[in-house]
Amino acid sequence: MTGTEIIEAIMEATLSTDEIRAIWDVLKAKSDSVRSAAVHKFRVGTCVMFAGRGQAGMVFGVIQKRNRKTLTVAAKNGKIYRVSPSLLTEVTAEQYDDAPGVDDGAIAFRWR
Repeated sequence: MTGTEIIEAIMEATLSTDEIRAIWDVLKAKSDSVRSAAVHKFRVGTCVMFAGRGQAGMVFGVIQKRNRKTLTVAAKNGKIYRVSPSLLTEVTAEQYDDAPGVDDGAIAFRWR
């Protein structure tokens, strides 16, 4: 059964509040499991990049810590970010070394 078929079946069904809560609990557990697997896909020390906000462009950094839902990334621009694993792309050490840093013209920015 596909996700779309499951959603259609739920929408067509007459469900009590308790049944809806039970479905929600199952979906939440599945979501947490998928997120945890995504966090564990990355290892401390892995070079990564992600899209910065606004005019910042691509931010390159190294994973410092795996949190429950996010990864702590030390960026070349000197900042520390907590980033969802779905936003990260692993890069090679050569790509990381070639990326601009604070000393070579990167735009530094801060999360708000």
